[in-house]
Amino acid sequence: MANQYPFSPKSNAKLEIGQFWAIKLSNGQYGCGIILDIPSKGDRTTKSCFVGLLDWAGIEKPTQFDLENKQIKLLEQGDAHIKTITMKNELIIGKIDLKKTNIVLQFEVNSAYYGPSSWLINGYTFIRKSIREDHEIFKTNTTWGYDVINILAEKYLVDKNISSPPQ
Repeated sequence: MANQYPFSPKSNAKLEIGQFWAIKLSNGQYGCGIILDIPSKGDRTTKSCFVGLLDWAGIEKPTQFDLENKQIKLLEQGDAHIKTITMKNELIIGKIDLKKTNIVLQFEVNSAYYGPSSWLINGYTFIRKSIREDHEIFKTNTTWGYDVINILAEKYLVDKNISSPPQ
């Protein structure tokens, strides 16, 4: 059975890759958060999801049409609790096809330092043991607090001095 929008997730059971929600900004506009990955059943808590902040802003909440008909990119990504979506009373309001929009989950390393237990990951998927160079090329995977995506949205979408994420 397909999801009916909007809905407030209670767990990650009904979440799907590509679902999105609005992020209310201090300037009265909206940004957009998106589900990038969901853990396999039994891998992690039922409250985790891998989310991203898109470089989209508008005076009304985003729609599937808005996101699929504009060149958008992923500004930041992180592992988060579903309260990241619900703590500001936001709802999952739609779903887009990530391939159609060219939004690509970025590779990361799972630890800040290279070692025998470090991995190259893509969302919740372990790709391979990392090599030393991976830690120089890729960002370290982070777990976000509930409000991190809102803080990042303010930083990237409201602050006029910042137009793209640090490289």
